[in-house]
Amino acid sequence: MGLHWGATLYVGNITSEGRSEVTAMGDEVNEAARIEACAMGGRVLASKNLIERLSPDVSVELDIDTSRIAYTTLAELPHATEKARRDAPAIAVCEI
Repeated sequence: MGLHWGATLYVGNITSEGRSEVTAMGDEVNEAARIEACAMGGRVLASKNLIERLSPDVSVELDIDTSRIAYTTLAELPHATEKARRDAPAIAVCEI
């Protein structure tokens, strides 16, 4: 599972003849997809952007000690996909 947060996200309906979908677009959606693709083997990866937005209460509830987290960029993950290394190498993530 890949978890990410970003300030700009576009959500809306895409409608064509006989079909209607709700979709999300934007850089953050693409970054979240790269993080998710790197979260193989049951891993849960969260971006630094998301972790830094957690309130102290939520951090405690989730048993995440934000003062002890070590981040790794997607490019440094041994199991990173080529697309993640190419499109989003500098995104900092941690395993939770």
